[in-house]
Amino acid sequence: MNKILTTSVAALICVVHSNAASLYWDINDVNTGATDTTSATGAWNGSNLFWNNLADGTAGTFTATTTSLDDLIFSAGANATGACHGCVHHHPDGHPNGKLAEY
Repeated sequence: MNKILTTSVAALICVVHSNAASLYWDINDVNTGATDTTSATGAWNGSNLFWNNLADGTAGTFTATTTSLDDLIFSAGANATGACHGCVHHHPDGHPNGKLAEY
């Protein structure tokens, strides 16, 4: 019984985790890094395509929306070293989607 339960829990974790994505704040489109300066200020509002699936900030797949399963990192690459302010607008469900991570 324990072996079946352990296997079932492990399978469930894999299914849930497979839907998560790592997304990186990237306001400069396909240019390397998060920004063309040192500041990556922008609005996370569900319409700006500021989330990139590539950590270096190059030509990945950009999206405006995130889910509560996604890991959100507020800098693609390493060049967003200046002041960085993000505006998070309320979504229809009352909170921004995603988990905030700061590196």
